[in-house]
Amino acid sequence: MIDRSVRRMAQRLAAKVKPRPPITMLEYSDQNYYITSATDGRQRWYTRPYQRDWFLAPTDPEVECMVCQKPSRVGWSEYVKAVIAFFTDWRPCKVMLVQPTDSEVDTYSHEDIDSMFDDNHGIPRLKGMLSNRKVKGAPKNSYNFKQLVNGALIHLVSAATPRSGRRVERSPILFEEPATYDSPEGDTIGNLFQRAGNIWDPFFTIGGTPIYPNDYMDQAFKKGDQQYRYYPCPHCGQYQQLRWERFIKEGPNEGRISCENCEQPIDYSHLREMDEDAGWACPLGLDRSNQVLRNGVPIWRSQQVGPGMSYHRAAMWPELVSRHRVALEQMKMGNTDPMQTFHNTDLGVPWEDSITSKLTGDGLAERRKNEGFGNGYPWNKETWDIPTGVLVLTAGVDVQGGGGTLGERLVLTVWGWGRGEEGWHIAHYEIDGDPQQQEVWDQLDQVSQTTWIRQDGGKMRIALGGIDHGGLSSKQVEDYCRTRTDRWAAMKGSGAKDLPIIQKGKPVEVNKKNQTIAKGAKLYTVGYTNSVNHLKKQLRVEQPGPGYLHFGTASTDDFLRELFPWKSVPKTKDRREYKWEKPPGSRDEGGDCTRMAYVALQLVSRRYNRATMWDQLEAQVKASIGSKEGTARPTVRRRNFSLKY
Repeated sequence: MIDRSVRRMAQRLAAKVKPRPPITMLEYSDQNYYITSATDGRQRWYTRPYQRDWFLAPTDPEVECMVCQKPSRVGWSEYVKAVIAFFTDWRPCKVMLVQPTDSEVDTYSHEDIDSMFDDNHGIPRLKGMLSNRKVKGAPKNSYNFKQLVNGALIHLVSAATPRSGRRVERSPILFEEPATYDSPEGDTIGNLFQRAGNIWDPFFTIGGTPIYPNDYMDQAFKKGDQQYRYYPCPHCGQYQQLRWERFIKEGPNEGRISCENCEQPIDYSHLREMDEDAGWACPLGLDRSNQVLRNGVPIWRSQQVGPGMSYHRAAMWPELVSRHRVALEQMKMGNTDPMQTFHNTDLGVPWEDSITSKLTGDGLAERRKNEGFGNGYPWNKETWDIPTGVLVLTAGVDVQGGGGTLGERLVLTVWGWGRGEEGWHIAHYEIDGDPQQQEVWDQLDQVSQTTWIRQDGGKMRIALGGIDHGGLSSKQVEDYCRTRTDRWAAMKGSGAKDLPIIQKGKPVEVNKKNQTIAKGAKLYTVGYTNSVNHLKKQLRVEQPGPGYLHFGTASTDDFLRELFPWKSVPKTKDRREYKWEKPPGSRDEGGDCTRMAYVALQLVSRRYNRATMWDQLEAQVKASIGSKEGTARPTVRRRNFSLKY
């Protein structure tokens, strides 16, 4: 009896310290993982055929980093949660998850992580795993730092504040949506990779939807082996990728895919059957010069999920074709956001249309060379300032700093406008000095009083200008505009949703009783998103005529680089709504001044009957031909782009 009791005791003790059997993450997930939600409860997880390689990668000793460039609705979010579950339960580790922003870290923590560990609707194996013990010297559990009773931890980090990942070693590290990373400290992925430098078996995942060519996500995919999913044709058995180019977009077979071999239409109903026999492979002919290699072999396993493979209603092939048709119609009207959403979200590929690529500084510099389209003015040895098509001049002033700050100055650009709002860039200046001092504004007055000579001898002055309000020199802007309401208007940008380009001016002056003075200076609110959209729409016009923007000798290379530096980035998690952001390190003074000059044109139009405005302006210009009005030139210096601020 004693011997048997000791033997049983030894067996029980051995069972306690016996290491868990080495299973793959795919086996673990199929047995233990659940889809959890605070509102929908939990559901048993089923790994789709195209997802199986994802779930094998974390426990594959040959794979150090797994990259997935994907559309939406392919189950990647659940894959990331499954990785967290595996490395906190079966193989306890210190997991780091990197989200684009602090707000997304907070949302992910409360909506995804908390639901996994919830006692009621969480994953059964994770029940009671979160540690609530207070250990002296150890960080307290919070929304971005969660300790588990088995020694594992989950560390959530924002790419916008990567310093929170300093002085720690983490593995695995999971990067979410790197295309939207905006870090003040350079390469977020490269910096955090070093956090796992001393781990004996590091593992990383980089997953997300690309936005533009060569963004973080696109670069990561190209550094790997660039695998694609190949499906057998249900008619001839030929393996092929499901390329968007092979989709039939009209006719009785609309929404089906034409086989590359037999040309027979493949219906969406065949997808599940095809996926069972499909596989990942690396196509020939791809540029692999940037791959990350070890002993000549790629150490990153990349995955590319094409359209229609999410088994979700939103990815049904016929709906892809209809959404593309709607996006194409919007693009013809100048709205490219739906087409970008279609390529990024539905197809999972970077997108940049051929016209948008011409909006860079180099692309606009090529336009400046096209004298056949009326660019490059005024030409050598010409005595006139502006082309004949200009009927009204407006200006935009960007106020930089004040009170002794670095780089304080006024940045001024002058635009000429003709029929159909065709535009000509006339001049660009910088007035150095403190905007809180009167001498700077006196120099701006000189520009206001300048008479510009048109090619046919007509004489013009700036009809109205907009000045940036809201910075360190806001009071000086108000004081300046107060006595010059016929020539200058204070403007302030607003990022509020669906705000029009220009609103009705609101009084900003108050009397001794703190009441606004209706007849005093007014502040005009400019809709940031719509004004940037309108500038982009104008720059996309490629033929001279209504809406076309001309560039002359005043349009220096640096001005053209500043004219449209903004990038469209996702505003919402589902990537159905985008917003404009200025990339770090870029300058946008040229674009801001141009937008204010256009808003000034809209204010000028309020002085006229729109039906006859251009006729009246043309009559005024013709009346000035041969007049004896002075033509003094401004004494402020032209912009010196070699200065460093």
